[in-house]
Amino acid sequence: MKLLIAAALAATSALALAGPTGLNMVPTSDTLGHRQAAYTYFANGTEHSITKRYTHVHGIQVGVGDRFEFGFDNDFAKVWDWNAKVKLWESEDASQAASFGVLRATRPGTDSYLALRQDFDAGRLHFGVSSFNAGTLMAGWDMSLGPGVLMADTTTGAAGFWSVGYYQTVQADWGLGLSAAVIVPYDSSQPTNHFFGLTWQRAF
Repeated sequence: MKLLIAAALAATSALALAGPTGLNMVPTSDTLGHRQAAYTYFANGTEHSITKRYTHVHGIQVGVGDRFEFGFDNDFAKVWDWNAKVKLWESEDASQAASFGVLRATRPGTDSYLALRQDFDAGRLHFGVSSFNAGTLMAGWDMSLGPGVLMADTTTGAAGFWSVGYYQTVQADWGLGLSAAVIVPYDSSQPTNHFFGLTWQRAF
């Protein structure tokens, strides 16, 4: 469940999956606050010359103690994935942070990652490394733009990509937000993908 919240401002796959708090595709050092929960739903598509069908995933993420979050996602069929993330360190002014997490924790080939963050006046820089594909570097940026958050991220390796997306809260009282992104693989033989997402976040 990839929470497109850019939490301070409000992967490992070519399509959006539920997963930890992050940008369009890559996880970040952000974690949900204590007793915060978020439900997300994504519709994933590819180039219409390949198929006009969309795949659908949804998931729930829960924050515990301001430094830990865990959650699961499901493809509305047989695939269930669990994830967890712990914030290892945060500066006193919260402008820098480091977190460690795991993805696909219930399947063989569990991936782990280290995510770092540095805040600037113009936005936030994210970078890190994942064990995916024997080692993948990841980087991203988010910033306020109009009523929402503009996000961009990228990864290295054979499955590397770059993506650009946007998240906007549409009903603050209910914690509802909408997102969309385009994901472009560096391998030109692979199709360009996109997704549309809905996020519902509540405290309990």
